[in-house]
Amino acid sequence: MSWILSDFVFSEGYWREYVISPVISFQCAVAVNFAISYFYVWKDRTRTGPDAGKRRFFRLFVLYDLSGSAVFLLRLGLMLLVERFTGILNFTIENLLIFRKKKAA
Repeated sequence: MSWILSDFVFSEGYWREYVISPVISFQCAVAVNFAISYFYVWKDRTRTGPDAGKRRFFRLFVLYDLSGSAVFLLRLGLMLLVERFTGILNFTIENLLIFRKKKAA
């Protein structure tokens, strides 16, 4: 989905290709995963009681979307942190070992 959106629908501009496309793709994935979870995985827990109507469905979807988005943002933050740390570590190793200053004779 992300590839189709970024190559054919939102192919012009950084924000359209790298922000809007992934956000739409992520939300589509969340909707599909929620539907599978609601109707198949936990169907015995979702269709019981007087509060099992459309309102409950959408309330659970919003909660599911928020939790999935929070985990996604946490994972993205950790990946960026690891990327920065790796860059700093790589520079430090190169500076101290590979391209170290030669001692004056």
